[in-house]
Amino acid sequence: MDDYEQLVLLTLTLKVPSFWENDLSKEFPKASFTIHDGNISSNKTFQGLLKIDGGNISKIQKFLDNYSNVYLDNFHPNSGIYFYEENNSFLAKSICGKKCKFRWPVSFHPEFKKTKIIIKRKFVNDLLEEIEKKKIEIVNLSIINVDFDFSGFLTPKQKDILEPCLKYGYYQFPKKISLNGLSEKIGISPSTLCVHLQKIESKVFNSDHSELFFRNPSTI
Repeated sequence: MDDYEQLVLLTLTLKVPSFWENDLSKEFPKASFTIHDGNISSNKTFQGLLKIDGGNISKIQKFLDNYSNVYLDNFHPNSGIYFYEENNSFLAKSICGKKCKFRWPVSFHPEFKKTKIIIKRKFVNDLLEEIEKKKIEIVNLSIINVDFDFSGFLTPKQKDILEPCLKYGYYQFPKKISLNGLSEKIGISPSTLCVHLQKIESKVFNSDHSELFFRNPSTI
């Protein structure tokens, strides 16, 4: 694989001026705030699930009224999990179009913003430049090579089916091989193969995709 095409886990510690996450952590030092899931919904908006432990939610929501770009709402009763939305997000602006995925969980910190991103190496410098353009200090960063790992995620039979799918380009666009051609390579009927693929795809699409990305990581 070309080094520039290599997937990496980029972990960033950022110093963001007047950042609501830092202010919230300072205002409620006995509470913990942890993002368990989140994605960019537009080029300026970030949406996610926030776990809040040890804080008075009424006081927290009242405090966040001071930040017109942040919206917080109950996601599941008595779970301590809240849906939140951040408009005009510097991270959304920086990452939009970079073909990457966040890795969770990540906790709020009173002084820094931490984030973990799975991204192709060729996009790393562009992303860092975008962040620095916004006058945000990169305090620390680490880059770790990552790759797909289906161990423990799919059954042995499903892994035996998936490996030739990837090898012969069934999931490439355009497809390098048809379903019938793939079934001949594997040695099962097209209808049986179709059933296996539906089960595999269902597992992948309904999973936390980030769990797939770790195999023999090496720090750079």
